[in-house]
Amino acid sequence: ILFIRSSSLSEPQEAHDQNHYNEDIGEQPILFKTLSKDLNTIQKEILRKEYDQQVKIFNTKVQQIRIDIQLDSYLLEKSDISTDLSLNKVPSDKVPSFHHSRFFYDMKAENFGAEKGAPPVCLVCYKSTHVKSDCPELSLPKLIDLPSVSKNWINIISNICGRVMGICVYIYFIFFLIVFMFPDQCKLSAEDIEKRNKILNYLQNAFEKCYPLCSVHGSGSAYNGFGFRQSDLDVCVLLKHQTEELNIIILEKLFRIIQSEPQKFRDIELVRDARVPIIRCIDNQFNIEVDLSVNNALAVENTRLLKTYTEIDFRVSQLGYMLKHLVKICDIGDASKGTLSSYAYINMVIHFLQQIQPPVLPILQQLNDDPSNKNGMIRQSMESNVYFYDNLPELGEVWVNKNGPNTLTTGELWIEFLRCYTEQFDYEKNVVTIRQFEPLDRYKKGWFNKTIAIEDPFNLTHNLADKLSQKNWTLIRLVFIQARQRFGTECKDRVIQGSDIDWIQDYLFDRNVLLLENPTKLDKANKQTAEPLQSLMGIRIDPKYHQS
Repeated sequence: ILFIRSSSLSEPQEAHDQNHYNEDIGEQPILFKTLSKDLNTIQKEILRKEYDQQVKIFNTKVQQIRIDIQLDSYLLEKSDISTDLSLNKVPSDKVPSFHHSRFFYDMKAENFGAEKGAPPVCLVCYKSTHVKSDCPELSLPKLIDLPSVSKNWINIISNICGRVMGICVYIYFIFFLIVFMFPDQCKLSAEDIEKRNKILNYLQNAFEKCYPLCSVHGSGSAYNGFGFRQSDLDVCVLLKHQTEELNIIILEKLFRIIQSEPQKFRDIELVRDARVPIIRCIDNQFNIEVDLSVNNALAVENTRLLKTYTEIDFRVSQLGYMLKHLVKICDIGDASKGTLSSYAYINMVIHFLQQIQPPVLPILQQLNDDPSNKNGMIRQSMESNVYFYDNLPELGEVWVNKNGPNTLTTGELWIEFLRCYTEQFDYEKNVVTIRQFEPLDRYKKGWFNKTIAIEDPFNLTHNLADKLSQKNWTLIRLVFIQARQRFGTECKDRVIQGSDIDWIQDYLFDRNVLLLENPTKLDKANKQTAEPLQSLMGIRIDPKYHQS
């Protein structure tokens, strides 16, 4: 029923007096006579004007509802839906009722709490004082030119690299040499590896009862040459061509097998929502956390690839340990927390060592004993080509560096690594890749995120930085910038003695300095001016100097 002007209405006899008309609201239109009862002449005239205006608005709204209902009925007739769905077959208590007040709203700004318009909201910190482009959490200190440093300082940095990894440390001074023997601080010992191998053997025997032809492999940092003593044990169970079961079904069976061994494992958890579903548990005997996946063959191949690179040059492992130590101190090395995985960081190290001139590392995925035999550079696994050159005794025959070997110390390489990723690398254009020497355009990969892009060497559609937020990427860049200045500037405040090795390491890896945890430091750093940056050792990245 549509409202018309009340002057033309033939008002029916009301069943209720004024004290009861509120009960009819929402059931039928309230007549002007009911509303104006007990009002004087002036009050009635005022109400009449407002009543007529609201009736006109209400009629317009209801007419639109009528049109919508007609359209819905037409669509129902054109569809396969039975007309039994018509409203006359729906119980009255199921049909929504509309009160005219639902159609009235004064569209004034103050009703939205925005007299001056919608407030700006930053998509990074969610504060309304600025927009994303002006967010202080995305600001970085300006790079300052690094001064020249002494050979003694470079030697100290090199020795810190060795100390972090856990080897003998040699401190050179002008007139004498001091040798420090340190226990393994970070690197996995033979005993640590043996413990992990025992866990693998235990799992192999347990799983063979259900899958006789399965093979259990260790992967990840514990086996790729970059493992800490406290590193988790990544386990991959391969059942290639042995079953048609889905991996998640196999994983659930293995989960029940592990659950049946409470004397061996505790805190057993099946993580289904990970990119690669895993079983997570802790070995009771050795107190080592275990992450187990099924048919993740690429993880095994990635482990082999990284391990092979560490066997080419000892400096690879030392730089990898330095970077992992740095990101661990600054808490920026956990992909589950929106930063980068240690695997991604190691790819950054290898990429740098392949690109620096002269190169420290070859591109193993581009080498072949017989360059004319392209088929020899294909080895399939999980629909990916996992080929890389692994015949290291013959490496010198297939990888000839015309500019001679790279003779920089680990300390010099570490500083140049920090400079590479703060001064030289074009994040907006290029991808970090270790499978080819030629620059890899990120737009050809379709990776448009505003952070670093790191290509998995085998799964070429996987960006190892795809979960990295812009805020965390800014934090990583901040750490690199601060580390560049910290390691690239010789300490002048103290005369360093041979016994100061602990103090030196604490000084270089000072978390408060690396993270600029005092906000005033960032403002101060941004006010510093810098001259054009020059390479500390005069090293540049230039394709024409590289021979693969």
